[in-house]
Amino acid sequence: MAGTVKWEHPVDTTDSSINYNAPSGVVTIDNGIAYYLAPDDSHLYVYFVDLSGPTQNWREDVSGGFFYLVKTDPVVANGKLYYVVADSGYSSAEHRLRAFDLQSRTEVIDVVLPDGVQSDAMAVTDQGVYIVRDSFALVAFDAEDGTQLWDSGDLWYEDPESGNNLPTYPVTNGVPIVVGDTVYLAASESLKTFLYGFDPLNGDKKWTTAIFTDGASKGPIGYANGTVFITGDEVWALNDDTAAESCW
Repeated sequence: MAGTVKWEHPVDTTDSSINYNAPSGVVTIDNGIAYYLAPDDSHLYVYFVDLSGPTQNWREDVSGGFFYLVKTDPVVANGKLYYVVADSGYSSAEHRLRAFDLQSRTEVIDVVLPDGVQSDAMAVTDQGVYIVRDSFALVAFDAEDGTQLWDSGDLWYEDPESGNNLPTYPVTNGVPIVVGDTVYLAASESLKTFLYGFDPLNGDKKWTTAIFTDGASKGPIGYANGTVFITGDEVWALNDDTAAESCW
């Protein structure tokens, strides 16, 4: 049986001659409200859409006088909408961590990120905002004011054959996730993939587990019912404790 469209909500089109109106990244849903970021006529807006209708309740200009590119999917946490923007598409672009308070409709965090912190993904809890740096490290920022809390340092492993320390790089879909008292991040070197566990408060590396040795991970990390899942040419399931033992 074919599905039925319950409703549709047209994206605002202030100027139909400018193709700036599609949401930048995913639409984030929280408590029946959809939030998304979308450029329009050289401005960047936060949109708020009530899904019970739906009607566009409001939008706020968060451009700050510049036209920014949205670099991460927005995340709703702590009553705020968190996201990262860049002032250009070049590798040398300045990246900024921002948070928009959903109650007051005001920007409460706007900090320039350190060089190299320009990931397309992040995780947010009430303790911190976790973003990948330079493709092979993890950096945490305070969820209230955006100050840097810690930097994991480059993620290296000792190659047993050569004895050399080699860098590992978070996988393409290597979004960090936070479960309980652990931040999980998958990183690969050539055909080897490792799952790292960090303390979310101070960045200490709790453990490293080799999960793929003949093919790099290709998918994001998932979590359900005490088990961490990650995919590559096969699916791994690991206990979410400090031993990080494989379930299957």
